[in-house]
Amino acid sequence: MTIRLIAFLETHAAKTAWLGGMMLLAWGLVLSRGGMLHPEAESFLPHYLEPSRSPASLVLDPAANDFGMYQARELSYLIDWLDCRFMAFCAKHGTPHFLSLSHFVFALAGAVLLWGLAVRLGLSRAAGAVLALLFLSTPMVLLGGDYFRSAKSGATLALLASVFLYAGLAHPARSGRGLFVARLTGFGCAVLLCGLFDRQGVFFGLIACILQGLRVLARPTRQEFAILATLAGAAGLLVANNRLIAPALIDWTNGYRPTRDFQNFLPGNLVEWRASASLVFFHGPVLALKYAGAALGALPWPLIGLGVLGHATKVLADGSSESGNRARIVGLWPFWLTLLLMTMTALMALRIPSLLLPELTAHYYSLPTAAIGCVVLAALAAGWPVETRRFALVVGLALTAANLLQLHDHRQRQHRGIYAAAYDRAPHLLAALHAAPSSGTAKERNGAVAAALPANTGPAATAAVLALLGTDKEPSTP
Repeated sequence: MTIRLIAFLETHAAKTAWLGGMMLLAWGLVLSRGGMLHPEAESFLPHYLEPSRSPASLVLDPAANDFGMYQARELSYLIDWLDCRFMAFCAKHGTPHFLSLSHFVFALAGAVLLWGLAVRLGLSRAAGAVLALLFLSTPMVLLGGDYFRSAKSGATLALLASVFLYAGLAHPARSGRGLFVARLTGFGCAVLLCGLFDRQGVFFGLIACILQGLRVLARPTRQEFAILATLAGAAGLLVANNRLIAPALIDWTNGYRPTRDFQNFLPGNLVEWRASASLVFFHGPVLALKYAGAALGALPWPLIGLGVLGHATKVLADGSSESGNRARIVGLWPFWLTLLLMTMTALMALRIPSLLLPELTAHYYSLPTAAIGCVVLAALAAGWPVETRRFALVVGLALTAANLLQLHDHRQRQHRGIYAAAYDRAPHLLAALHAAPSSGTAKERNGAVAAALPANTGPAATAAVLALLGTDKEPSTP
């Protein structure tokens, strides 16, 4: 049975990936049931759909888009604005929902990049198909379609694009200098976009600099130095955007300069660090392992940790010469990556302790870690023997099936967690939008929707729902 399954995958890899991927995304849409109006989205929708302001002033406004917590991720605000426009378009044409178009588009594009990465690493097309399906089956993808923010999904797509392009830099002599330079430029742009989408992307860029620095120490070639210089250049541009470019654009469009108080939390929180030692040194780092486990069939986090330590032990047991020692340092990259991701997640949890809530483990914040888990699996599998790779295909399909079997539990935790009230009222809000007449003025449509809303609907949720139908005002020109 197993041999036949592998043979089928190797023969019909492309069809399996596309058909399976579209079915998974369709299942995600079914599970969403039109989505829920996230509490933060109650302010986003009226803001992004304000007709009296230009798109530039709406996008370059972290005071409204991030509640004053400036993070230099205005690129994600642009995608959020487009998502709102799409929701408004659908609502005006009789198909209201609270779903993020960008989430599903970025997820599908990310799966394609994982497919390409597997093939570029020398794996079979069947392995690429399984890897893509594994990513699309994660609860972060299938249950994360509610409109909230595009920051994590955009950073995830840019991250996968950067890894895909990096894999193409592995054989510069074979590809030629011109193609190497082109791929290197694309790689730098992808890293830059990752940081422009979200602050997690900035951390990923820093992690990439550290890992590439280890490669340079072990293999100091011109190509490796060029990659490190590209990463350093992208990091410099991100710093310049954070401190100079984005604040200047915000000041130019909206007349104020954002503060970086939300970013500068380390010195002011040293006392809190001492009081929250368990958060910094245990619960925060463990959260990164829980993120990875939630994406891999709900594996327990100790098992993820033991797997990383087991691989590190195997690498350390190989070789004895000086060159072997250097190779081992590079070969330990899964261990270094895990350690750095645990540090990043601990810092995130220190700033936002609510991330430790069970219902958020397999949601928005963990999507980039889920993608990194798939990348690590592909990179490790590239060094395995052929027979082991075939066995890994079965394991990958088993993890995909386990992800799907765990969806109900993840969904129950989300619906019973901190957003329970938002999930409960979502069907009533959508029903009220469906009550809008297909013709008439915006005022008449809004009146019909307002009358159909439940009596306990708050003013913020009411304003958000009515914003989807628009007003009779003429929109301003940029």
